Amino acid sequence: MIKKIVSALLHYRTFLITSHTNPDGDSIGSQIALALLLKRLNKKVTIIDENPVPQIYRFLPHSDFILTPTPDLIRGSTPNSFQAAIVLDCGNLERVGKVGSLIKGKPCLPAGRPIINIDHHLDNDLFGSLNWVDKKASSVAEQIFFISKILGLTLNKKLATLLYTGIITDTGSFQYHLSPFTHKIVGTLVSKGAVPEEITKNVYQSLPFAAFKLFGLALSTLRQTENHKVCWMKITKSMYRKTKTSVED
Repeated sequence: MIKKIVSALLHYRTFLITSHTNPDGDSIGSQIALALLLKRLNKKVTIIDENPVPQIYRFLPHSDFILTPTPDLIRGSTPNSFQAAIVLDCGNLERVGKVGSLIKGKPCLPAGRPIINIDHHLDNDLFGSLNWVDKKASSVAEQIFFISKILGLTLNKKLATLLYTGIITDTGSFQYHLSPFTHKIVGTLVSKGAVPEEITKNVYQSLPFAAFKLFGLALSTLRQTENHKVCWMKITKSMYRKTKTSVED
């Protein structure tokens, strides 16, 4: 399936890229990286996400590429605005939120134009006309890395930074879901210019003080099941008000 997807990337000229609501490091890094790769092929690419890029990821190169679906943007799009849609890191199409109206509503993609679904989650329902769901991949960033290899496009520091961020955030700082291939990819990304200490500092060590206060309140609600296998905590609206934070924090 990856070869069919690469063929579609080469064939079509205009693309809409989107991902799930409340984007994380993998969805953001992967979307921008794929957009940069397509732009190298002289393609026109628009990235639209339901929610804006969280503050901790705005250090990433070209984070301003990601737009939000304002009424004007939705109204300004027509069925011919995009020849293909690429949905990254989503188990189902509903998770893209309002952006779904550009894919399956009005305006929407012209009949016969593909929805390309690239994901690594076990519960993906294969909603695309072209689906590449690699359950062994650590992240979609890892899958975009392979696309770059097949396209024969050389990685630079920007791409390496984006893909490294996607992998580090979806593996919990390399704590789980790591294969020998993932380690090799990470080594390649570092050799191409990704700076681990800078990325780690921005993603994990640059939270605002208010966010730590919010986390402290949330920890006070921590509970576990009798068998000690499941823990949970909750964040309430009153906690946001008390700490003057938001969902982004």
